[in-house]
Amino acid sequence: MLPIFFGVTIPGAVRSYHLEPVSTGRDMALMQKIAAGDGEAFAELVRRYTRMLYNVAYRYNASSAEDLVQESFLRAFQHANTFSGRSKVSSWLYRICVNVCLTHQGKAGLPMTDIDDVNEAELQSRHDERPEATAERGETFRALEDGLRALPSQQRMVFILRELQGLSYGEIADILGINEQAARTNLCRAKRRLQVWLDPLIC
Repeated sequence: MLPIFFGVTIPGAVRSYHLEPVSTGRDMALMQKIAAGDGEAFAELVRRYTRMLYNVAYRYNASSAEDLVQESFLRAFQHANTFSGRSKVSSWLYRICVNVCLTHQGKAGLPMTDIDDVNEAELQSRHDERPEATAERGETFRALEDGLRALPSQQRMVFILRELQGLSYGEIADILGINEQAARTNLCRAKRRLQVWLDPLIC
């Protein structure tokens, strides 16, 4: 079934590895209309960016992805008048979606792990607790999803935005409120920990 957000059916709302091109001028005009309460303009925003946000939300929490995307667009609609144009609309929406995902994680009582609170040994022990049948079936993709959920929140988001969405380090820094070096460091640590997690399945 295709996801439906605010009455708009989005064909092809699936995981992808590329961002759609963004026109700053067009986006600014769109946001001004939305801020004025234009429903058709909001529907256009939903059509253009649902796939992008769904990709992030799905990787962060697959079971709640549609709810997270709907909440992200609701917040975008409510705060459209705060969009200043200092960043792309896509970056602004990413930032909203990241905040929604993190808020959802906190409300669900899931641990908000800090950047250095998980080490490779802990990831390895977590993997060892997984049923042997998983490795026997060769479910590497499922293991990657599990590995992503085990990462500290910031590492997880940097990995999703960089490796699965293709954003630049500058865009990631803008979205997450960190500098580019921190984004690079987070990605390096995420890759190292995911490699430890996946090695037993791919070696």
